[in-house]
Amino acid sequence: MAEVILNQNLAEVLIRHGIDTTVDDEFIYANLPSRIKLKARAVYTEINGYISSQLDVMVIAPDGEMILESFGDFGKDVESAISNNLTNFNISSLHPLLAAFGADNQEIIDQITIEEWEISNKKWIAYIGNLIPKTNSKDFADLRPPEHFFNAIMTGIVSQTLNNNLHWFRGFYSQYNNEITITEFTMDNENITSSNPLFSSIPVIPDIEFYSCRNFIILTRK
Repeated sequence: MAEVILNQNLAEVLIRHGIDTTVDDEFIYANLPSRIKLKARAVYTEINGYISSQLDVMVIAPDGEMILESFGDFGKDVESAISNNLTNFNISSLHPLLAAFGADNQEIIDQITIEEWEISNKKWIAYIGNLIPKTNSKDFADLRPPEHFFNAIMTGIVSQTLNNNLHWFRGFYSQYNNEITITEFTMDNENITSSNPLFSSIPVIPDIEFYSCRNFIILTRK
């Protein structure tokens, strides 16, 4: 899928959220109180008759900060795989991003939690995305991510030195059978998982083949 078509699809996601946008050959420009521009790219490969894809979304803030988010998924073909990627972006990172840069559409605000935090004697507005799980279990509705996961994210955030007016964080983990296979905690695009020992103590959910969970948070200086 050409990048220009992918960007058009991403622009349509923004428009459905009530955001005025313009698109050129490189960027999507979102007309928010703090104007941002976005760019998407995707890579994909065939595995066992399915398409494995990765969507990378770049968001450039007004002061030049470059927020990078990536989403992996599968589909029966390229179009369905990329559609799944865009859905992942929509339910995970999109709403905190839009709210942090000034979107006040109630439908957007209702999708996240907004709190005031104090970290190292500085006050911050936290735009907290939902916990986004994935699993192949038939008991999906009854599965909840362990509290250790979000606690690890919170502990990791408050332990950082926050010098800028904008910071962003992503937490992710996955398990396969009875083993945690991936843990990831990033700050401002940098993987700092090793600095957060709590990520090594996320418990396994029993009797499940695959489970993962993702969370995205933006902090802006008040």
